[in-house]
Amino acid sequence: MLVLIPNPNQTALLVKLQKAFIGSHQGFYQQAPLWIFLKDETFSSRDFNKDELKQFSAEITKVELEQPEVYFSDSLQRVVLGSGVSVCTVSGVCRAELIICGSLKEWEGSSIKVTGTPTSESVGLQLPSPLKIFRVANAVRLDQHSLAVSDFVWKKINKEG
Repeated sequence: MLVLIPNPNQTALLVKLQKAFIGSHQGFYQQAPLWIFLKDETFSSRDFNKDELKQFSAEITKVELEQPEVYFSDSLQRVVLGSGVSVCTVSGVCRAELIICGSLKEWEGSSIKVTGTPTSESVGLQLPSPLKIFRVANAVRLDQHSLAVSDFVWKKINKEG
């Protein structure tokens, strides 16, 4: 499955946001690793080799993290603090998801109400924000709860696309 992995500086800011959110909201936990999962079935249903990663990397023109919000994640089947991500390529736009915190709490239907969410600006992260340096990686499921990176390439976007 294809994932995007933010560079260490961006990851450090996301960890600050995790800590600020968890510090003010009981029942949430730190999500790790902070990987961006591409939702499209084309990217989530198979493994990618190094040449395919290089090819896809070359096609990416822009990646933008959106303001995080609390919502029910269909992919994880639980309430999360997550950020939508737009991945623009030469052939179109792909939606992706970055889960920042998960919830241990059971929620009734659509009654997800969380107040006092720390803003990304309070930890030095301006969102929406372009992600300019990241890894394009192939993630392999080791078991029900574990993933590992089997191969990756670095991507640097020099200009807005």
